[in-house]
Amino acid sequence: MARLSARARPDREHVLRPARQLCPGCGGHMRLRYENRRTLVLLTGAVRLRLQIRRCEREGCSRYHVAYRPEAEGAIALPQHEFGLDVIALVGVLRHREHRSVPEIHAILRPCANAGWRSPNAA
Repeated sequence: MARLSARARPDREHVLRPARQLCPGCGGHMRLRYENRRTLVLLTGAVRLRLQIRRCEREGCSRYHVAYRPEAEGAIALPQHEFGLDVIALVGVLRHREHRSVPEIHAILRPCANAGWRSPNAA
């Protein structure tokens, strides 16, 4: 289903940097070349990620001008997805272990988007 209104702007921002500074192909120094911005929806709310991208500048290298992205990005979300892995895991648990319907899952997730995650079974 298409979104009917624009998503609220995230109130938090995290900067992710690649841990590796040396090129895996030639061993030379990779420079920070540009930043990508990405907005994710997590159980704790929306967050804006600033990803610093490194590239090898040696022309003979097998990884010449190949982007090297931060490793931590893969622990937060899948590539080209809008929701974090925590949201995907929760939906999987609700759908397959607890056998909830899609409208029930949507009803559980709607308050999470506004105020962060609270257990659906909490009193």
